[in-house]
Amino acid sequence: MRLVQFNQHGQQCLGLELSENGDLINLNKADESIPRDMRTFLECGEDTWNKARSASNRKDCLVKRNCVKILAPITSCEKVLCIGMNYTDHCKEQNADIPAEPVVFNKFPSCIIGPDDSLSYPEEAKLLDWEAELVIVIGKTAKHVKLENAIQYVFGFT
Repeated sequence: MRLVQFNQHGQQCLGLELSENGDLINLNKADESIPRDMRTFLECGEDTWNKARSASNRKDCLVKRNCVKILAPITSCEKVLCIGMNYTDHCKEQNADIPAEPVVFNKFPSCIIGPDDSLSYPEEAKLLDWEAELVIVIGKTAKHVKLENAIQYVFGFT
């Protein structure tokens, strides 16, 4: 079961994907108290998550996947923190030393796009490289978390 944000008839909704690339349960139709965006959903805590779980069998709220536009998992984040040079092959490809410490940088939240959105780039670009990204979604406030407790703060990944 996977949570997704989607757009249907010009309205953002939160849904449950019951199988990979399958149809969705519209959580907002199942329970109007469930937020329409993932960030607010995460901030609401366990009670809201339980409401979402209980809606998983609501076939009356089923939405065909080909009738909606899947959005980015989180569309209203404050920051995007990145770790660079984190693959040995990538460092070698760049003729760069493997860093002893993580290379941390940030991107603007406007860089986030949905899985089927087109990537815009300047027409002057002659060669475009690609990357695969793994995003860890932190689901609750965390500060000075011990390594052995870190997974307790992870809501999911995309």
